[in-house]
Amino acid sequence: MRGRTFSLPIRAMRDQNRIQTALVALVLAFNAAEAHAYLPIYLPPHIVAEQADLILVGRIKEGSVEYLPVKGEWEKKEVTWFLPHARMIVTEVAHGELTDKEIVIWFGGGAVPVVGGRFEWDYGGKLRKLRISRQTKSKNTIEIYEINNSWYNMYRGHDFRKDHVWFLQSHSGLPGLKAGERGWCMDDSRYVAPVEEKDYYLAYLAKDTKTALLAQAEKRPDRAGEIRAFLESLDDVKNRDEVPPKPPVR
Repeated sequence: MRGRTFSLPIRAMRDQNRIQTALVALVLAFNAAEAHAYLPIYLPPHIVAEQADLILVGRIKEGSVEYLPVKGEWEKKEVTWFLPHARMIVTEVAHGELTDKEIVIWFGGGAVPVVGGRFEWDYGGKLRKLRISRQTKSKNTIEIYEINNSWYNMYRGHDFRKDHVWFLQSHSGLPGLKAGERGWCMDDSRYVAPVEEKDYYLAYLAKDTKTALLAQAEKRPDRAGEIRAFLESLDDVKNRDEVPPKPPVR
Protein backbone atom coordinates (compact mmCIF):
# COMPACT_ATOMS: atom_id res chain seq x y z
CA MET A 1 0.00 0.00 0.00
CA ARG A 2 1.48 3.33 -1.05
CA GLY A 3 1.86 6.10 1.49
CA ARG A 4 -0.09 9.27 0.71
CA THR A 5 -0.71 12.29 2.90
CA PHE A 6 -3.78 14.43 2.31
CA SER A 7 -2.77 18.05 2.83
CA LEU A 8 -5.81 20.27 3.37
CA PRO A 9 -4.19 23.74 3.07
CA ILE A 10 -2.26 22.74 -0.05
CA ARG A 11 -5.39 21.34 -1.71
CA ALA A 12 -7.25 24.52 -0.78
CA MET A 13 -4.63 26.84 -2.23
CA ARG A 14 -4.06 24.81 -5.37
CA ASP A 15 -7.72 24.52 -6.25
CA GLN A 16 -9.08 27.94 -5.32
CA ASN A 17 -8.44 29.36 -8.80
CA ARG A 18 -10.12 26.32 -10.33
CA ILE A 19 -13.35 26.84 -8.42
CA GLN A 20 -13.41 30.50 -9.45
CA THR A 21 -12.98 29.54 -13.10
CA ALA A 22 -15.64 26.86 -12.80
CA LEU A 23 -18.13 29.26 -11.20
CA VAL A 24 -17.63 31.84 -13.96
CA ALA A 25 -18.18 29.20 -16.62
CA LEU A 26 -21.24 27.97 -14.76
CA VAL A 27 -22.82 31.43 -14.66
CA LEU A 28 -22.20 31.93 -18.38
CA ALA A 29 -23.86 28.60 -19.17
CA PHE A 30 -26.58 28.75 -16.54
CA ASN A 31 -29.43 28.80 -19.04
CA ALA A 32 -28.05 25.86 -20.98
CA ALA A 33 -29.23 22.28 -20.37
CA GLU A 34 -25.82 21.30 -18.99
CA ALA A 35 -22.71 23.33 -18.22
CA HIS A 36 -19.56 21.61 -19.40
CA ALA A 37 -16.36 22.39 -21.28
CA TYR A 38 -14.48 19.34 -22.44
CA LEU A 39 -14.01 15.65 -21.81
CA PRO A 40 -11.43 14.63 -19.20
CA ILE A 41 -8.41 12.76 -20.56
CA TYR A 42 -9.11 9.05 -20.85
CA LEU A 43 -7.34 6.81 -18.34
CA PRO A 44 -6.53 3.28 -19.55
CA PRO A 45 -8.16 0.61 -17.35
CA HIS A 46 -4.85 -0.97 -16.35
CA ILE A 47 -3.69 2.33 -14.86
CA VAL A 48 -6.95 2.82 -12.94
CA ALA A 49 -6.76 -0.71 -11.52
CA GLU A 50 -3.05 -0.64 -10.68
CA GLN A 51 -3.24 2.69 -8.85
CA ALA A 52 -6.05 1.55 -6.55
CA ASP A 53 -5.26 0.40 -3.02
CA LEU A 54 -8.83 -0.84 -2.71
CA ILE A 55 -11.35 -1.89 -5.34
CA LEU A 56 -14.86 -2.40 -4.08
CA VAL A 57 -18.46 -2.54 -5.16
CA GLY A 58 -20.54 -0.09 -3.19
CA ARG A 59 -23.04 2.73 -3.20
CA ILE A 60 -23.21 6.18 -1.64
CA LYS A 61 -25.57 6.29 1.31
CA GLU A 62 -28.51 8.60 0.75
CA GLY A 63 -28.33 11.76 2.86
CA SER A 64 -24.63 11.33 3.65
CA VAL A 65 -23.03 13.73 1.14
CA GLU A 66 -21.39 16.69 2.91
CA TYR A 67 -18.91 19.44 2.06
CA LEU A 68 -16.37 20.24 4.77
CA PRO A 69 -15.32 23.93 4.71
CA VAL A 70 -11.55 24.39 4.64
CA LYS A 71 -9.64 27.64 4.99
CA GLY A 72 -6.28 28.26 3.39
CA GLU A 73 -4.19 31.00 1.84
CA TRP A 74 -3.95 31.93 -1.82
CA GLU A 75 -1.86 34.85 -3.08
CA LYS A 76 -1.63 36.18 0.48
CA LYS A 77 -5.39 36.11 0.87
CA GLU A 78 -7.48 33.80 3.01
CA VAL A 79 -9.70 31.60 0.90
CA THR A 80 -12.40 29.06 1.67
CA TRP A 81 -12.57 25.75 -0.12
CA PHE A 82 -14.52 22.58 0.55
CA LEU A 83 -13.78 18.88 0.79
CA PRO A 84 -16.62 16.61 -0.34
CA HIS A 85 -17.16 13.37 1.54
CA ALA A 86 -19.88 10.77 1.92
CA ARG A 87 -20.60 7.43 3.52
CA MET A 88 -20.39 4.37 1.31
CA ILE A 89 -22.20 1.09 1.87
CA VAL A 90 -19.85 -1.73 0.88
CA THR A 91 -21.39 -4.58 -1.11
CA GLU A 92 -18.20 -6.44 -2.07
CA VAL A 93 -14.44 -6.06 -1.66
CA ALA A 94 -12.99 -7.04 -5.03
CA HIS A 95 -9.33 -6.18 -4.38
CA GLY A 96 -7.48 -5.18 -1.22
CA GLU A 97 -8.36 -5.61 2.44
CA LEU A 98 -11.40 -4.20 4.22
CA THR A 99 -13.71 -5.60 6.89
CA ASP A 100 -16.01 -2.59 7.38
CA LYS A 101 -19.45 -2.71 5.80
CA GLU A 102 -19.68 1.08 5.70
CA ILE A 103 -16.85 3.59 5.20
CA VAL A 104 -16.30 7.30 4.70
CA ILE A 105 -14.81 8.27 1.35
CA TRP A 106 -13.34 11.64 0.43
CA PHE A 107 -13.43 13.06 -3.08
CA GLY A 108 -10.34 14.67 -4.63
CA GLY A 109 -8.99 15.52 -8.05
CA GLY A 110 -11.98 17.68 -8.96
CA ALA A 111 -14.64 15.03 -8.29
CA VAL A 112 -17.71 16.44 -6.53
CA PRO A 113 -20.84 14.46 -5.57
CA VAL A 114 -24.01 16.46 -6.22
CA VAL A 115 -27.45 15.62 -4.87
CA GLY A 116 -30.52 16.33 -6.99
CA GLY A 117 -28.62 18.47 -9.47
CA ARG A 118 -28.18 21.20 -6.87
CA PHE A 119 -25.05 22.23 -5.03
CA GLU A 120 -25.03 24.17 -1.76
CA TRP A 121 -21.69 25.40 -0.50
CA ASP A 122 -20.86 27.42 2.60
CA TYR A 123 -18.43 29.97 1.16
CA GLY A 124 -16.87 31.76 4.11
CA GLY A 125 -20.13 31.88 6.02
CA LYS A 126 -22.20 32.71 2.95
CA LEU A 127 -24.38 29.90 1.64
CA ARG A 128 -24.18 29.64 -2.14
CA LYS A 129 -26.81 27.66 -3.99
CA LEU A 130 -26.15 26.54 -7.55
CA ARG A 131 -28.32 24.54 -9.88
CA ILE A 132 -25.81 22.33 -11.68
CA SER A 133 -28.22 20.32 -13.81
CA ARG A 134 -31.75 20.89 -15.04
CA GLN A 135 -31.99 17.30 -16.26
CA THR A 136 -31.73 15.56 -12.87
CA LYS A 137 -35.25 14.28 -12.24
CA SER A 138 -35.08 13.14 -8.61
CA LYS A 139 -34.11 15.46 -5.78
CA ASN A 140 -32.26 12.57 -4.11
CA THR A 141 -30.24 11.39 -7.13
CA ILE A 142 -26.50 11.41 -6.43
CA GLU A 143 -24.29 12.28 -9.39
CA ILE A 144 -20.56 12.96 -9.69
CA TYR A 145 -19.34 16.03 -11.53
CA GLU A 146 -15.89 17.14 -12.62
CA ILE A 147 -15.45 20.61 -11.16
CA ASN A 148 -12.19 21.31 -13.02
CA ASN A 149 -14.10 20.95 -16.30
CA SER A 150 -16.84 23.44 -15.46
CA TRP A 151 -19.06 20.86 -13.78
CA TYR A 152 -18.91 18.25 -16.52
CA ASN A 153 -21.04 15.17 -15.82
CA MET A 154 -19.03 12.29 -17.24
CA TYR A 155 -21.43 9.72 -15.79
CA ARG A 156 -24.63 11.07 -17.26
CA GLY A 157 -27.62 8.96 -16.25
CA HIS A 158 -25.80 7.23 -13.35
CA ASP A 159 -27.19 7.38 -9.84
CA PHE A 160 -24.49 6.57 -7.29
CA ARG A 161 -27.06 5.50 -4.74
CA LYS A 162 -26.78 2.26 -6.72
CA ASP A 163 -23.77 -0.06 -6.78
CA HIS A 164 -20.72 0.95 -8.81
CA VAL A 165 -17.10 -0.16 -8.87
CA TRP A 166 -14.84 2.22 -6.93
CA PHE A 167 -11.04 2.49 -7.16
CA LEU A 168 -9.92 4.08 -3.89
CA GLN A 169 -6.58 5.23 -2.52
CA SER A 170 -5.38 5.08 1.06
CA HIS A 171 -4.42 8.41 2.67
CA SER A 172 -3.28 9.74 6.00
CA GLY A 173 -4.05 13.29 7.08
CA LEU A 174 -7.78 13.09 6.39
CA PRO A 175 -10.13 14.89 8.80
CA GLY A 176 -11.17 12.85 11.81
CA LEU A 177 -8.23 10.44 11.61
CA LYS A 178 -5.83 9.91 14.48
CA ALA A 179 -2.07 9.74 14.04
CA GLY A 180 -1.17 6.60 12.12
CA GLU A 181 -4.70 6.02 10.86
CA ARG A 182 -5.54 5.95 7.17
CA GLY A 183 -8.73 6.67 5.28
CA TRP A 184 -10.10 6.22 1.78
CA CYS A 185 -10.17 8.76 -0.98
CA MET A 186 -11.32 8.84 -4.60
CA ASP A 187 -8.36 10.73 -6.02
CA ASP A 188 -9.81 11.33 -9.47
CA SER A 189 -13.26 11.61 -11.03
CA ARG A 190 -12.30 8.75 -13.37
CA TYR A 191 -11.81 6.25 -10.52
CA VAL A 192 -15.32 4.80 -10.67
CA ALA A 193 -17.06 2.55 -13.19
CA PRO A 194 -20.37 0.73 -13.78
CA VAL A 195 -20.62 -2.46 -11.76
CA GLU A 196 -20.69 -4.49 -14.99
CA GLU A 197 -17.06 -3.45 -15.61
CA LYS A 198 -15.70 -5.07 -12.42
CA ASP A 199 -14.35 -8.30 -13.95
CA TYR A 200 -12.82 -6.41 -16.85
CA TYR A 201 -10.74 -4.16 -14.58
CA LEU A 202 -9.78 -7.05 -12.29
CA ALA A 203 -8.42 -8.97 -15.29
CA TYR A 204 -5.56 -6.48 -15.46
CA LEU A 205 -4.56 -7.48 -11.92
CA ALA A 206 -4.77 -11.24 -12.49
CA LYS A 207 -1.64 -13.39 -12.08
CA ASP A 208 -2.05 -14.63 -15.64
CA THR A 209 -3.03 -11.30 -17.15
CA LYS A 210 -2.97 -12.47 -20.75
CA THR A 211 -5.32 -15.41 -20.17
CA ALA A 212 -7.68 -13.30 -18.07
CA LEU A 213 -7.83 -10.55 -20.69
CA LEU A 214 -8.34 -12.95 -23.59
CA ALA A 215 -11.28 -14.44 -21.70
CA GLN A 216 -12.68 -10.92 -21.27
CA ALA A 217 -12.18 -10.21 -24.98
CA GLU A 218 -14.50 -13.10 -25.82
CA LYS A 219 -17.14 -11.81 -23.42
CA ARG A 220 -16.63 -8.16 -24.30
CA PRO A 221 -16.16 -7.59 -28.05
CA ASP A 222 -16.45 -3.85 -27.40
CA ARG A 223 -13.23 -4.04 -25.38
CA ALA A 224 -11.34 -6.36 -27.74
CA GLY A 225 -9.40 -3.57 -29.44
CA GLU A 226 -8.28 -2.07 -26.14
CA ILE A 227 -7.23 -5.50 -24.85
CA ARG A 228 -5.29 -6.28 -28.02
CA ALA A 229 -3.39 -2.99 -27.83
CA PHE A 230 -2.48 -3.61 -24.18
CA LEU A 231 -1.25 -7.17 -24.84
CA GLU A 232 0.78 -6.00 -27.82
CA SER A 233 2.45 -3.38 -25.61
CA LEU A 234 3.36 -6.13 -23.13
CA ASP A 235 4.85 -8.23 -25.93
CA ASP A 236 6.90 -5.25 -27.10
CA VAL A 237 8.36 -4.77 -23.62
CA LYS A 238 9.08 -8.49 -23.28
CA ASN A 239 10.77 -8.63 -26.66
CA ARG A 240 12.93 -5.62 -25.87
CA ASP A 241 14.03 -7.24 -22.62
CA GLU A 242 14.96 -10.48 -24.37
CA VAL A 243 17.00 -8.87 -27.15
CA PRO A 244 20.69 -8.75 -26.14
CA PRO A 245 22.26 -5.30 -26.23
CA LYS A 246 24.31 -4.38 -29.28
CA PRO A 247 28.11 -4.43 -28.82
CA PRO A 248 29.61 -0.99 -28.36
CA VAL A 249 30.99 0.67 -31.49
CA ARG A 250 34.76 1.05 -31.38
